[in-house]
Amino acid sequence: MLGNGGLIIFETPNPNNVQVGSNRFYLDPTHVNPIPHHLVQFAAENSGFKLVQVLPLHPDANNLKIDGGSPQLTHFVNAMFFGPQDYALIATKP
Repeated sequence: MLGNGGLIIFETPNPNNVQVGSNRFYLDPTHVNPIPHHLVQFAAENSGFKLVQVLPLHPDANNLKIDGGSPQLTHFVNAMFFGPQDYALIATKP
């Protein structure tokens, strides 16, 4: 049981990354369902945790990132395919 002032850290694959959500997540047979960070954040806040933070982790260093063209499209594609592969939720119990 987590006492007052306790800290939780939860790390999971990031389904917002297209490569993770559509393929890499399922390479681990212990994974059941991808969990969007908004759901984990809501669950923590709804359970009474405070100072809830979601931290993006482990961007893909793949050299296939696109460069050039529309800056908005370039950013979107690179974020969706090569952005954070995981995220962590950090929160405290009041």
